[in-house]
Amino acid sequence: MDSLYNRIKSLCDEAGIAPGKMCNDLGISRNTMTALRNGRATTMKLEKASKIADYFGVTVDYLLTGEQEEKPTTKSGELGMNDFEYALRNEISKLTDENKQKLLEMAQFFQQQQNKE
Repeated sequence: MDSLYNRIKSLCDEAGIAPGKMCNDLGISRNTMTALRNGRATTMKLEKASKIADYFGVTVDYLLTGEQEEKPTTKSGELGMNDFEYALRNEISKLTDENKQKLLEMAQFFQQQQNKE
């Protein structure tokens, strides 16, 4: 099974840069990569994953899962819909059923508000 660290390391190798340089370029702590390499972490916050994905021109989905998809075109700093949906799906999976229902109700409320505009 390919780990997040191995995918990032492979992307660094393909670009001819060290993971430490990538961290410096992106303002990400080197401890993030060390924790991934040593198995103390297996994932990372969306903000960091998005920075790394943008840096290498891949999707956050590819970075986190290894599944190749064409990167959606976005303005710098914006999440593509695939990235957003993946992040949301990941966060929702950690919620209790009660909180999932509340989230659904909030989404329906926002949709109703948007339809009024």
